[in-house]
Amino acid sequence: MEISTERLCLRKYDKSCINDYYRLKSCSVVWDYSPFVPVFPEFWNQGFATEIATKLVLYAINDLNYERVEALVLTDNKASCRVMEKAGFKCEGILRYFNKHEDNYRDVNYYGIISSDIKLI
Repeated sequence: MEISTERLCLRKYDKSCINDYYRLKSCSVVWDYSPFVPVFPEFWNQGFATEIATKLVLYAINDLNYERVEALVLTDNKASCRVMEKAGFKCEGILRYFNKHEDNYRDVNYYGIISSDIKLI
């Protein structure tokens, strides 16, 4: 499986990708980041996240015949919330204190998009 846009390509990882994996893992800048630290800010604000999110929604609905796609985003993560909205998702609610990180609970936005929405994106 491969999903492509004009600028991006997602493909299934297999053993033939092992050299790319090791090259990435040996890059010192990769080790400077973790899931809770912004990853590669030099790629922010170029529309990559919106582009691939939109393509994934279209793939799920058009190719996999899903009726609905859902996403959860931390309410405080305004950039990711905006990506979901630009990709056609509707915020359907807030799950209060849904996510616990260390000793703090955080709210999460619950996004959804249905097949009849895709004509709008």
